Amino acid sequence: MEKYIRKMSHNNIIAEEDFDIIRYGLINGLGMAGILLLFTAGSLLLGIFLQSTVFMIFFLALRMYAGGYHAKTRVRCFWISVSVLALCLINIRTVMIPPAMLQIPFIFSLLIIFHLAPLTDGKRALDDSERAFFKKVTRIILSIYLLLYIICLLLNNTVILYSLLCAGILAGILVSAGYCQHKVSRHNS
Repeated sequence: MEKYIRKMSHNNIIAEEDFDIIRYGLINGLGMAGILLLFTAGSLLLGIFLQSTVFMIFFLALRMYAGGYHAKTRVRCFWISVSVLALCLINIRTVMIPPAMLQIPFIFSLLIIFHLAPLTDGKRALDDSERAFFKKVTRIILSIYLLLYIICLLLNNTVILYSLLCAGILAGILVSAGYCQHKVSRHNS
């Protein structure tokens, strides 16, 4: 990977000063592509492509703007992500927990996200305008979540409802864990 990026830099395809950011983006992009590929394959094998697509769209939208827990290494991030998403796929497929029992944790998770987001990974702080933008987008996504949640309840669409509930709860757990991670790291420094 690094050899390929250096060759692009040498051929003036990318500027030398952009080398580190290009490397970071490609490595993270490949990791994310691997996770999405495994998730998609799992959803197809389990016959829940629609439900898992709804789950992933809403989970990733919140994750991108709300932030949350970040593993310390890429390898750890990959395996934690694969494990958690596999559990979510299995849960969506088998509906291990009735949707009615997930509604209070779902609402609680959305309130946590509303209150705490956006969180960063600690490597780069958001300036005031970025923070305001991420907060606004997060709240728009939360509003859409609530609207879809109400529509699914009214239409008794448990297929989409369950995916929304799982995505919202997982996002809330990660935002809560990220908040704790941030507090611990601040306390230790």
